[in-house]
Amino acid sequence: MKTSLTRLSLKARHTIALQEPIMGELYLGQRCAPFLPTDVQELTEGIWVRPGPSWGHQVMDRGPWHALIIGEPCALQADWGALLACPDDALSGAIAAVEGVHSGVAWRPGSPRRWFWRDRFGRIPWQLLSGHALLATTDPELVVRAAGSAGINPERLTDFLAGGRSTSRADFIRGVERLRPGELALADEERLHWVRRWWSPTLPTRHQLAPYHERLAQIGARLRLGTSGLTSPGAWLALSGGLDSATLLASSPDPRRCCAFTVTLRDAPAELATADTLTRALGTHWEHCGVDARWPLRSPAEHERLAGWGPHAHPDLAWFPAALNQLQAHCADQTPSVLYTGHGADDALWMPPGLWLIHQWDRGAWRELLAAGRALGARTTLAPARGALIERLGLRPWRERLRALPAPGPAWLPGAAGPARAALLSPMHRFALYRAARLNSWAWELIMRSLARIARRARLQVRTPYLDARIWDLALTLTPEELIEGGRQKAPLRRLTQGVLPEAVRTRKKLGSFDALVERGLAERETRRALRLFAGAQLAELRVIDGPCFQHALADYLSQPSRLWRGSWEIWRAVAAELWLHSRQRSSPPGAP
Repeated sequence: MKTSLTRLSLKARHTIALQEPIMGELYLGQRCAPFLPTDVQELTEGIWVRPGPSWGHQVMDRGPWHALIIGEPCALQADWGALLACPDDALSGAIAAVEGVHSGVAWRPGSPRRWFWRDRFGRIPWQLLSGHALLATTDPELVVRAAGSAGINPERLTDFLAGGRSTSRADFIRGVERLRPGELALADEERLHWVRRWWSPTLPTRHQLAPYHERLAQIGARLRLGTSGLTSPGAWLALSGGLDSATLLASSPDPRRCCAFTVTLRDAPAELATADTLTRALGTHWEHCGVDARWPLRSPAEHERLAGWGPHAHPDLAWFPAALNQLQAHCADQTPSVLYTGHGADDALWMPPGLWLIHQWDRGAWRELLAAGRALGARTTLAPARGALIERLGLRPWRERLRALPAPGPAWLPGAAGPARAALLSPMHRFALYRAARLNSWAWELIMRSLARIARRARLQVRTPYLDARIWDLALTLTPEELIEGGRQKAPLRRLTQGVLPEAVRTRKKLGSFDALVERGLAERETRRALRLFAGAQLAELRVIDGPCFQHALADYLSQPSRLWRGSWEIWRAVAAELWLHSRQRSSPPGAP
């Protein structure tokens, strides 16, 4: 049943989730009108909503503000009317007071101005189209239709192929920009007035830190809050057998009342065995979904469609629907409607081993270094000693001036910009800044778009308990000794699950390899398709890549599937970009670039 907003007064209401492949979209500006889907509903002049199953929404008209908010239930339950009863310059603080994933638009009746914001971690996309009038929306497909014959942005493609380090707003199509996570914009029908931040992670100051056990307890409490819905009907956990998703299961109100599933390739027994051991120990209902669709080019249409989203950064879009179809067939009484994932744990709680080793050399932690030497080997352990000595002697400014900058990316990217020289800060301060800034990068943007595309494709709500503002702030306060213990990453999660998870799961190393997955997919299964895809590559025609250089690298990659090439990210990004260009060409009007 569909609830029409045209029959609702502008009071706080929740609509019924619709079982259709849309997310719940917002549209701002009369310029959207010619491109709107047929099932949108207009709230006021120049503002439309399209309800969907992935996000709830709430309409509010209490006090001087009217607002439309989409997001998670915990955010929609906030007293938005009281929060928004504030002057214009206090709007950022009012939005920041609400926890959870939320995005929306606020306006004052009779005023042409519109304030709209994106959620903290970028789960909900926001794009704007430049021009003579406002067009802003959470629906990338409307943007690409409205952009018409606008050309491709080669700088964005080049950055994507080099790893997505850029933090600019410019999108893959010329004239299209994104709102970055945690940003608030003010616009009217004629122009965009400004964009500013309403939230960013809080960098720590040492005198503010609570004891480690208190911060650890707070992380545990936030995870329990984030997984409180795991025992609800229709909620499923994507369980990899790794520590991140296992911790979510252990943090739930009662693992025996939870449902979990594991998606694996049919010949990946280690991950499967670990998930089986874990769910047996905790009494969790568990399903195994063995799929073949995970091979990157098995279903290229899944990666080509939805041209407005840009290239799909990971070859996983096709296997989620296949897995969910299996779940629906096997568990008709537990049809998935909410999916919990461990996304964000690596970004919040992982640190580069080299940085940890530099820190141990700097503090003279000989016992830890001896243990690391036994696990990693003498060469790997000794290599960071030089960096630690340079730091201690205060010679890094001279080193930064003299040494050459690292290569910008693969050899076939002649136009890629290399990384800037490192700021003259301590390694740990640089690491904290890097983790905080990562949320603005295009690498992060495309991870969030992948989650949104999976939710859209599978008609699901996706919950990410690790993408929590308080967890993120707490994670930035953790020292190397608190992040890594006994040579193992993510020590906070291992401590939180001690006595709850089986020791074999709690102390295991990370399984899985993106390189192995893509190598087996492309080199063993998809050689002909890959070579055919790059015959007359559009990336080469746009001069984004050096065509002959890439063809040589691809042939070398495909000819040696048994040798771990360790360049699969670069190869896959080129495949994804070429697939996207094919999709863009088919969806563009005649004569478009």
